[in-house]
Amino acid sequence: MADTEAVSDLRAVPAGQRRRMASLLLAPTATLAALGLAAVLASHGLAWRLVGVLLLVLALLGLGVSAGLRRSVALEVAADAAAQAEAELDEAILAVAGSGCGEACESCGVDDCAVKSLPRS
Repeated sequence: MADTEAVSDLRAVPAGQRRRMASLLLAPTATLAALGLAAVLASHGLAWRLVGVLLLVLALLGLGVSAGLRRSVALEVAADAAAQAEAELDEAILAVAGSGCGEACESCGVDDCAVKSLPRS
């Protein structure tokens, strides 16, 4: 792994496991939020209020991680669907154009070919 790749790739973890982990994080996060809120609202002194604020910050971190995991799953599902749709479109183009299309212009015998209008580098 190169030094520039400091962030791990979440795609190495299956989507189902990430979705499960996000759901499992919600219960402790809600508990931390409830305890933090109770400690902040209780009038037992500054130390308890600081503990409550710390618990609320930890709850926000847990909520952020959970939301990030869910978002990564949603983005991966959307990317897979887009790749599948592109593959289906490619298959449909090849089915219409024939097997010779794309090798060289006019190799498939179609005069009005969309491949001809593509920019050439």
